[in-house]
Amino acid sequence: MSKPWRIVAASVFCLTVLTGTLVGEKVLALNEETRENLRAYTELVTLAHEHYGAPVEYKELVFASIDGMLRTLDPHTSFLLPTAYRRMRDKQQESFYGLGILVGARNGRLTVITPIEGTPASRLGIQAGDVIDTIETEPTESMSVDEAVEKLKGPKGTQVNITIVRRGMEEPLPMAITRAEIPQTTVRHAYLLTPDIGYLWLTDFSRGTGAEVGQALRRLEAQGMKRLLLDLRNNGGGLLDQAIDVADYFLADGSLIVETRGRTRDSFAEYQDIGSHPPLALPIVVLVNQGTASAAEIVSGAIQDHD
Repeated sequence: MSKPWRIVAASVFCLTVLTGTLVGEKVLALNEETRENLRAYTELVTLAHEHYGAPVEYKELVFASIDGMLRTLDPHTSFLLPTAYRRMRDKQQESFYGLGILVGARNGRLTVITPIEGTPASRLGIQAGDVIDTIETEPTESMSVDEAVEKLKGPKGTQVNITIVRRGMEEPLPMAITRAEIPQTTVRHAYLLTPDIGYLWLTDFSRGTGAEVGQALRRLEAQGMKRLLLDLRNNGGGLLDQAIDVADYFLADGSLIVETRGRTRDSFAEYQDIGSHPPLALPIVVLVNQGTASAAEIVSGAIQDHD
Protein backbone atom coordinates (compact mmCIF):
# COMPACT_ATOMS: atom_id res chain seq x y z
CA MET A 1 0.00 0.00 0.00
CA SER A 2 1.37 3.46 -0.92
CA LYS A 3 2.05 6.00 1.83
CA PRO A 4 -0.91 8.35 1.02
CA TRP A 5 -3.37 5.44 1.14
CA ARG A 6 -1.89 4.25 4.45
CA ILE A 7 -2.46 7.74 5.91
CA VAL A 8 -6.08 7.82 4.69
CA ALA A 9 -6.77 4.31 5.99
CA ALA A 10 -5.28 5.13 9.41
CA SER A 11 -7.35 8.33 9.61
CA VAL A 12 -10.58 6.50 8.76
CA PHE A 13 -9.78 3.81 11.34
CA CYS A 14 -9.13 6.39 14.07
CA LEU A 15 -12.31 8.30 13.23
CA THR A 16 -14.33 5.07 13.34
CA VAL A 17 -12.89 4.09 16.72
CA LEU A 18 -13.51 7.56 18.15
CA THR A 19 -17.13 7.66 16.87
CA GLY A 20 -17.80 4.13 18.08
CA THR A 21 -16.42 5.00 21.53
CA LEU A 22 -18.61 8.08 21.89
CA VAL A 23 -21.75 6.33 20.68
CA GLY A 24 -20.94 3.23 22.71
CA GLU A 25 -20.61 5.21 25.94
CA LYS A 26 -24.01 6.77 25.33
CA VAL A 27 -25.60 3.39 24.59
CA LEU A 28 -24.00 1.84 27.66
CA ALA A 29 -25.32 4.69 29.83
CA LEU A 30 -28.82 4.24 28.45
CA ASN A 31 -28.61 0.49 28.89
CA GLU A 32 -27.52 0.87 32.50
CA GLU A 33 -30.54 3.08 33.23
CA THR A 34 -32.77 0.61 31.45
CA ARG A 35 -31.25 -2.28 33.38
CA GLU A 36 -31.94 -0.52 36.68
CA ASN A 37 -35.59 0.03 35.78
CA LEU A 38 -35.99 -3.54 34.58
CA ARG A 39 -34.38 -4.81 37.76
CA ALA A 40 -36.89 -2.86 39.87
CA TYR A 41 -39.74 -4.12 37.70
CA THR A 42 -38.57 -7.73 38.04
CA GLU A 43 -38.38 -7.41 41.81
CA LEU A 44 -41.92 -6.01 41.98
CA VAL A 45 -43.29 -8.82 39.80
CA THR A 46 -41.48 -11.40 41.95
CA LEU A 47 -42.81 -9.89 45.19
CA ALA A 48 -46.36 -9.78 43.80
CA HIS A 49 -46.09 -13.41 42.68
CA GLU A 50 -44.80 -14.54 46.09
CA HIS A 51 -47.03 -12.48 48.42
CA TYR A 52 -50.30 -11.95 46.52
CA GLY A 53 -53.35 -13.22 48.40
CA ALA A 54 -54.16 -15.87 45.78
CA PRO A 55 -52.09 -17.96 43.34
CA VAL A 56 -51.22 -15.95 40.24
CA GLU A 57 -49.05 -16.75 37.22
CA TYR A 58 -46.16 -14.54 36.16
CA LYS A 59 -47.79 -14.15 32.74
CA GLU A 60 -50.89 -12.63 34.32
CA LEU A 61 -48.79 -10.12 36.25
CA VAL A 62 -46.77 -9.12 33.19
CA PHE A 63 -49.85 -8.78 30.96
CA ALA A 64 -51.65 -6.73 33.62
CA SER A 65 -48.65 -4.43 34.06
CA ILE A 66 -48.44 -3.84 30.29
CA ASP A 67 -52.14 -3.04 30.16
CA GLY A 68 -51.80 -0.62 33.08
CA MET A 69 -48.77 1.07 31.55
CA LEU A 70 -50.50 1.71 28.21
CA ARG A 71 -53.71 2.87 29.88
CA THR A 72 -51.70 5.40 31.90
CA LEU A 73 -49.69 6.67 28.91
CA ASP A 74 -52.34 6.74 26.20
CA PRO A 75 -56.08 5.97 26.30
CA HIS A 76 -56.03 5.16 22.57
CA THR A 77 -53.44 2.37 22.79
CA SER A 78 -54.48 -1.12 23.86
CA PHE A 79 -52.63 -4.33 24.66
CA LEU A 80 -54.36 -7.41 23.25
CA LEU A 81 -53.99 -10.82 24.82
CA PRO A 82 -53.06 -13.54 22.30
CA THR A 83 -56.66 -14.81 22.10
CA ALA A 84 -58.04 -11.29 21.58
CA TYR A 85 -55.41 -10.56 18.93
CA ARG A 86 -56.30 -13.78 17.12
CA ARG A 87 -60.00 -12.85 17.17
CA MET A 88 -59.17 -9.41 15.78
CA ARG A 89 -57.13 -10.94 12.96
CA ASP A 90 -59.92 -13.41 12.18
CA LYS A 91 -62.42 -10.57 12.02
CA GLN A 92 -60.28 -8.70 9.51
CA GLN A 93 -60.21 -11.60 7.05
CA GLU A 94 -62.67 -11.91 4.18
CA SER A 95 -63.99 -15.25 5.44
CA PHE A 96 -63.70 -17.88 8.17
CA TYR A 97 -64.94 -21.43 8.75
CA GLY A 98 -68.00 -21.82 10.93
CA LEU A 99 -71.79 -22.17 10.99
CA GLY A 100 -72.95 -18.85 9.57
CA ILE A 101 -74.82 -17.21 12.43
CA LEU A 102 -74.61 -13.90 14.24
CA VAL A 103 -74.96 -14.51 17.99
CA GLY A 104 -75.31 -12.33 21.05
CA ALA A 105 -76.30 -12.43 24.71
CA ARG A 106 -80.04 -12.02 25.31
CA ASN A 107 -81.43 -12.39 28.82
CA GLY A 108 -78.22 -14.10 29.84
CA ARG A 109 -78.45 -16.76 27.12
CA LEU A 110 -76.43 -17.28 23.93
CA THR A 111 -78.98 -16.34 21.28
CA VAL A 112 -78.97 -16.41 17.49
CA ILE A 113 -79.44 -12.85 16.21
CA THR A 114 -79.74 -13.95 12.60
CA PRO A 115 -78.56 -16.81 10.39
CA ILE A 116 -76.58 -15.77 7.30
CA GLU A 117 -78.33 -16.79 4.10
CA GLY A 118 -76.75 -19.70 2.22
CA THR A 119 -74.69 -20.99 5.17
CA PRO A 120 -74.89 -24.36 6.99
CA ALA A 121 -76.95 -22.81 9.82
CA SER A 122 -79.45 -21.33 7.38
CA ARG A 123 -79.80 -24.59 5.43
CA LEU A 124 -80.49 -26.55 8.64
CA GLY A 125 -83.26 -24.15 9.65
CA ILE A 126 -81.67 -22.29 12.57
CA GLN A 127 -83.81 -19.24 13.27
CA ALA A 128 -83.38 -15.82 14.84
CA GLY A 129 -84.23 -16.10 18.53
CA ASP A 130 -82.99 -19.67 18.90
CA VAL A 131 -81.00 -20.18 22.10
CA ILE A 132 -77.82 -22.26 21.77
CA ASP A 133 -78.06 -24.29 24.95
CA THR A 134 -74.94 -26.45 24.62
CA ILE A 135 -71.86 -26.71 22.40
CA GLU A 136 -70.32 -30.19 22.36
CA THR A 137 -72.43 -31.04 25.47
CA GLU A 138 -70.95 -28.05 27.37
CA PRO A 139 -73.62 -25.62 28.67
CA THR A 140 -73.29 -22.10 27.27
CA GLU A 141 -74.71 -20.29 30.30
CA SER A 142 -71.25 -19.68 31.76
CA MET A 143 -69.62 -18.81 28.41
CA SER A 144 -68.98 -15.34 27.07
CA VAL A 145 -70.07 -14.64 23.51
CA ASP A 146 -66.43 -14.63 22.38
CA GLU A 147 -65.77 -18.00 24.02
CA ALA A 148 -68.83 -19.49 22.35
CA VAL A 149 -67.85 -18.11 18.94
CA GLU A 150 -64.38 -19.65 19.30
CA LYS A 151 -65.98 -23.05 19.96
CA LEU A 152 -68.38 -22.72 17.01
CA LYS A 153 -65.54 -21.93 14.59
CA GLY A 154 -63.17 -24.62 13.40
CA PRO A 155 -61.50 -26.23 10.40
CA LYS A 156 -63.48 -26.54 7.18
CA GLY A 157 -65.50 -29.76 6.92
CA THR A 158 -65.44 -30.58 10.64
CA GLN A 159 -68.63 -31.02 12.67
CA VAL A 160 -69.83 -29.25 15.77
CA ASN A 161 -72.69 -30.58 17.90
CA ILE A 162 -75.08 -28.10 19.48
CA THR A 163 -78.51 -28.15 21.08
CA ILE A 164 -81.09 -25.49 20.31
CA VAL A 165 -83.84 -24.28 22.63
CA ARG A 166 -86.68 -22.80 20.59
CA ARG A 167 -89.84 -21.12 21.76
CA GLY A 168 -92.80 -23.44 21.35
CA MET A 169 -90.71 -26.62 21.51
CA GLU A 170 -90.77 -28.67 24.71
CA GLU A 171 -87.44 -30.44 24.20
CA PRO A 172 -84.04 -29.06 23.09
CA LEU A 173 -83.27 -29.76 19.44
CA PRO A 174 -79.89 -31.49 18.84
CA MET A 175 -77.99 -30.55 15.67
CA ALA A 176 -74.74 -31.70 14.08
CA ILE A 177 -73.51 -28.98 11.75
CA THR A 178 -70.61 -29.21 9.31
CA ARG A 179 -68.48 -26.08 9.27
CA ALA A 180 -68.06 -24.30 5.95
CA GLU A 181 -66.46 -21.11 4.64
CA ILE A 182 -68.46 -18.10 5.81
CA PRO A 183 -67.91 -14.76 4.05
CA GLN A 184 -67.55 -11.82 6.42
CA THR A 185 -69.55 -9.07 4.78
CA THR A 186 -68.98 -5.54 6.05
CA VAL A 187 -71.61 -3.91 3.82
CA ARG A 188 -74.54 -5.10 5.90
CA HIS A 189 -77.27 -3.34 3.87
CA ALA A 190 -77.33 -1.48 0.54
CA TYR A 191 -80.68 -0.51 -0.98
CA LEU A 192 -82.78 2.43 -2.21
CA LEU A 193 -84.69 4.33 0.47
CA THR A 194 -86.55 6.25 -2.25
CA PRO A 195 -86.34 5.95 -6.05
CA ASP A 196 -83.19 8.12 -6.02
CA ILE A 197 -81.71 7.96 -2.47
CA GLY A 198 -79.34 5.06 -1.76
CA TYR A 199 -78.55 3.74 1.71
CA LEU A 200 -75.29 1.90 2.48
CA TRP A 201 -74.58 0.56 5.98
CA LEU A 202 -70.91 -0.25 6.56
CA THR A 203 -70.16 -2.06 9.83
CA ASP A 204 -66.35 -2.22 9.83
CA PHE A 205 -63.25 -2.34 7.60
CA SER A 206 -61.89 -5.81 6.90
CA ARG A 207 -59.90 -7.32 4.05
CA GLY A 208 -62.65 -7.17 1.40
CA THR A 209 -64.43 -3.94 2.39
CA GLY A 210 -63.23 -1.83 -0.54
CA ALA A 211 -64.46 -4.35 -3.10
CA GLU A 212 -67.78 -4.76 -1.25
CA VAL A 213 -68.41 -1.01 -1.23
CA GLY A 214 -67.61 -0.80 -4.94
CA GLN A 215 -70.06 -3.56 -5.81
CA ALA A 216 -72.79 -1.99 -3.67
CA LEU A 217 -72.31 1.47 -5.20
CA ARG A 218 -72.41 0.13 -8.76
CA ARG A 219 -75.59 -1.79 -7.99
CA LEU A 220 -77.26 1.25 -6.43
CA GLU A 221 -76.24 3.49 -9.35
CA ALA A 222 -77.69 0.98 -11.79
CA GLN A 223 -80.98 1.16 -9.84
CA GLY A 224 -81.13 4.95 -10.24
CA MET A 225 -79.35 6.31 -7.15
CA LYS A 226 -78.80 10.10 -7.33
CA ARG A 227 -77.92 10.71 -3.65
CA LEU A 228 -76.30 8.52 -1.01
CA LEU A 229 -76.72 8.05 2.74
CA LEU A 230 -73.53 6.40 4.06
CA ASP A 231 -74.10 4.93 7.53
CA LEU A 232 -70.93 4.63 9.64
CA ARG A 233 -72.64 4.60 13.03
CA ASN A 234 -71.02 2.19 15.51
CA ASN A 235 -68.34 1.36 12.94
CA GLY A 236 -65.26 0.83 15.07
CA GLY A 237 -62.87 0.84 12.11
CA GLY A 238 -60.35 -1.77 11.02
CA LEU A 239 -57.73 -1.87 8.28
CA LEU A 240 -56.18 1.43 7.18
CA ASP A 241 -55.68 0.36 3.57
CA GLN A 242 -59.38 -0.45 3.27
CA ALA A 243 -60.35 2.96 4.67
CA ILE A 244 -58.17 4.58 2.00
CA ASP A 245 -59.72 2.38 -0.70
CA VAL A 246 -63.27 3.27 0.42
CA ALA A 247 -62.46 7.01 0.57
CA ASP A 248 -61.14 6.72 -3.00
CA TYR A 249 -64.72 6.17 -4.21
CA PHE A 250 -65.85 9.57 -2.91
CA LEU A 251 -62.93 11.96 -3.46
CA ALA A 252 -61.30 13.65 -6.44
CA ASP A 253 -57.95 12.33 -7.67
CA GLY A 254 -55.02 13.64 -5.64
CA SER A 255 -57.09 14.53 -2.57
CA LEU A 256 -55.31 13.97 0.74
CA ILE A 257 -57.17 11.27 2.69
CA VAL A 258 -55.08 10.99 5.85
CA GLU A 259 -51.54 11.48 7.08
CA THR A 260 -49.72 9.73 9.91
CA ARG A 261 -47.10 11.27 12.19
CA GLY A 262 -45.04 9.77 14.95
CA ARG A 263 -41.80 10.23 16.85
CA THR A 264 -39.64 8.69 14.14
CA ARG A 265 -39.09 9.94 10.60
CA ASP A 266 -40.33 6.72 8.97
CA SER A 267 -43.71 7.10 10.73
CA PHE A 268 -44.54 10.19 8.65
CA ALA A 269 -46.72 9.23 5.69
CA GLU A 270 -49.38 10.77 3.46
CA TYR A 271 -52.16 8.78 1.80
CA GLN A 272 -53.86 10.36 -1.19
CA ASP A 273 -56.66 9.45 -3.56
CA ILE A 274 -54.75 7.85 -6.42
CA GLY A 275 -57.75 7.48 -8.69
CA SER A 276 -58.25 3.75 -8.23
CA HIS A 277 -62.01 4.29 -8.63
CA PRO A 278 -64.03 6.92 -10.51
CA PRO A 279 -65.27 9.43 -7.89
CA LEU A 280 -68.95 9.19 -7.04
CA ALA A 281 -70.22 12.54 -8.33
CA LEU A 282 -73.38 12.90 -6.25
CA PRO A 283 -74.43 14.38 -2.89
CA ILE A 284 -73.50 12.31 0.16
CA VAL A 285 -74.67 12.40 3.77
CA VAL A 286 -72.52 10.48 6.28
CA LEU A 287 -74.08 9.26 9.53
CA VAL A 288 -71.73 8.99 12.54
CA ASN A 289 -72.10 8.68 16.31
CA GLN A 290 -69.94 8.11 19.39
CA GLY A 291 -69.23 4.57 18.16
CA THR A 292 -67.66 5.77 14.88
CA ALA A 293 -63.90 5.36 15.25
CA SER A 294 -60.54 4.70 13.64
CA ALA A 295 -60.85 3.85 9.93
CA ALA A 296 -64.48 5.02 9.91
CA GLU A 297 -63.37 8.42 11.23
CA ILE A 298 -60.76 8.63 8.47
CA VAL A 299 -63.39 8.10 5.76
CA SER A 300 -65.97 10.46 7.28
CA GLY A 301 -63.31 13.10 8.02
CA ALA A 302 -61.88 12.97 4.49
CA ILE A 303 -65.32 13.35 2.94
CA GLN A 304 -66.07 16.31 5.22
CA ASP A 305 -62.68 17.97 4.65
CA HIS A 306 -63.11 17.90 0.87
CA ASP A 307 -66.78 18.94 0.94
